[in-house]
Parts: sequence; C-alpha cells; structure tokens
Amino acid sequence: MLPIPASATKKPVLAARPPKTQGRAGLPKLRLIVRRLPPGLTEEEFQTALGGEWKVGAGKVDWAAYKVGKISKE
Repeated sequence: MLPIPASATKKPVLAARPPKTQGRAGLPKLRLIVRRLPPGLTEEEFQTALGGEWKVGAGKVDWAAYKVGKISKE
C-alpha cells in the first residue's frame, strides 16, 4: 500500500447556493385534490360548502383551480 495525503481524498468544495424558499415564509407547499364531485356542482357551490377559511387569500389557500365534473360513461 502506498500512503496518500488526506487532502487527496476530500471532495472539492462547491460554491454555496442560497437556499430555495418554499412558498410563503418557508412553509412547504401542499396540494389538495378533491375528486368524484357531482357533475352539476358549480364552483360557487363548492366554495360555499368548504367555507370562508378555504377561499383564496383567506389564510389557508394561496391558489386554487376548479374543473367541472364529468358524467361517467361506465
């Protein structure tokens, strides 16, 4: 065996990157998907059923999308 210096086994140091920010104030981003809604349910009726705390900008939700349900062909 041949002796080698400790500096030869160290990994090269890369430039430090700033940490990625997640959402507002470093909180993790979450996604909630609600499936199997009735095809006749409107977005307004859905929001009413959820309540005011789940409206966009009211604290719990920053973004929302609503897709109309489909009638099953099975």
